[in-house]
Amino acid sequence: MGEAPAKTMALSLAIYVSLSLRSLWGVSMPPQPFLKPSIRLKFITAMATGGLVIGIMGGLWRGQGPVQSSAEQSPPVGEITVPGWPNPLSVLSALTTQPAPPLDIPPLVQPQPLPPQEVWPEAPSQQPRPYFSDSGEADWVAPILEDLAQRRLIKGFPDGTFRPNDPMTRAEFASQISRLFVLAPPSVPPSSYRDVDPEHWATQPIQNAVEMGFLSGYPDQTFRPEDKITRLQVLLALASGLNLKSSSSPDRVLRAYLDADQVPPWAKTALITTLEANLVVNHPDPQRLEPNREASRAEVIAMLRQTLVYTGQLSPLPPGQSSLPDQPAY
Repeated sequence: MGEAPAKTMALSLAIYVSLSLRSLWGVSMPPQPFLKPSIRLKFITAMATGGLVIGIMGGLWRGQGPVQSSAEQSPPVGEITVPGWPNPLSVLSALTTQPAPPLDIPPLVQPQPLPPQEVWPEAPSQQPRPYFSDSGEADWVAPILEDLAQRRLIKGFPDGTFRPNDPMTRAEFASQISRLFVLAPPSVPPSSYRDVDPEHWATQPIQNAVEMGFLSGYPDQTFRPEDKITRLQVLLALASGLNLKSSSSPDRVLRAYLDADQVPPWAKTALITTLEANLVVNHPDPQRLEPNREASRAEVIAMLRQTLVYTGQLSPLPPGQSSLPDQPAY
């Protein structure tokens, strides 16, 4: 910055600073601004960018005498004429400007295009771990087992298996009934069977199933908890516990099955109520009832799932997730 521009800027700065410090120095100046906006803007810009280093010394003269100042007095080096002020103001010391050191601005770095992004393969969807390690041994019933296990409606064995193809005992059937149904039992005294020890693991489930009307003992006061339950016994138990009724002709309904002659006459009426309620599961041959065959654990659970649908406690599984019939086969 040359000498003449420096003096001009110094004078402008003196005016600006004198305005800013008028109350501090005791100078009463008129309220009208006498700096042009362009000068004020240049000053502020120069200060903000570091282009000026300003030192202020001395004070202001008012008329013939200086304004009281803590700085050492010196002869005035310039005058400032303020519009509306009777006498000119004198600046004791000129404001000096020192050029700031040049800024070291590095050259702009041109942005480089990003390298080709690696496309990550989609993570394989993890299949939920099955509740039972052996549910795959009976694929047709696996979705039913998983569905009821997720709802905490069935339990397997301590080793994590369900053993779907094993026959189900009467005690195990009573246990499943006791877990699935909470019906108001009739007010009857507790039954005691000679072959069910009070410490037996299924004593209470057996009592519950008997009180709800699903099961009963034998005339000799036994329950035979370890006997394998047949398919016919399962269906008759469901018909009894749900109090199913039918007005259809048993022979007309049963003639749709190839082995209807294996059904005892005394059991036909109760059996067809379960057919009409769509509780019967006869996998893999829907034309055979196989009433006297031992029911597998998978078959019993499938029939119980159908029972929960009949009572409105569950909805049918979506199509494709179950091989259970949507309606009776007859």
